[in-house]
Amino acid sequence: MQQLITNNNNNASYFVLLPTTLNPRYLFPLPLAVESWKNIGVQPVTIFIGKESEFLLNNQSNDTLKFLKEQNVPVLFFEPKKLPEVSFSQIIRLFGAVFSFFANFPPDEAVLITSDADLMVFNLFNHIPNISEGKHLHLYNSQCCHPIEIPPKRGNYKVHMFPMGTIGATIKAWKDIMGFNKNVFTVDEIENYVINEFGEKFFKTDGDEIKRGSNIWFADQSLISYKIDEWLKM
Repeated sequence: MQQLITNNNNNASYFVLLPTTLNPRYLFPLPLAVESWKNIGVQPVTIFIGKESEFLLNNQSNDTLKFLKEQNVPVLFFEPKKLPEVSFSQIIRLFGAVFSFFANFPPDEAVLITSDADLMVFNLFNHIPNISEGKHLHLYNSQCCHPIEIPPKRGNYKVHMFPMGTIGATIKAWKDIMGFNKNVFTVDEIENYVINEFGEKFFKTDGDEIKRGSNIWFADQSLISYKIDEWLKM
């Protein structure tokens, strides 16, 4: 049975979602990111995007998986069929509230935080909402960025961009923001949700690599910025 980190203040539990593909750029710093979150009292949950067998055959990822097992860090595998692995690894952070892993955690007390496999953190309160004051969402460095185009299926205008690293919210708040109508999504349902927002052609590229700074690269921030903008209007 996994021993998970819990924080007894306000009965809250804090989890950070750390996704990676087989890209060594993210595999290499992942253990360091894991330790930095553990050091401030947050339970890392690592998310490996792709075939589990390929991660086990790769020397670097296999070493990383061994380290995570030794540190008792949860490891989740997702294998997308319709979206590029890079895009799925970015967007999957928005769907933690419908992971089966979190199905039995109290939705008003468990906080899920988005982050990156190569981001080190040092201060818990920069990344979590103050539940004791009735806060359910915390946006780190929320004034950093220029407006961003919303998902194409939702219109043709821009909203304030909320950066993905980091966003902390209770499970209930995540479900409200994202409009989830059930407790657990399959990989197929996650992919269909994303395609319904962006359209089937949005993630199609001429090459295998998704360019940094492209609309596809910022799809996760486009989606969450639009969803938060709509949620704040309610």
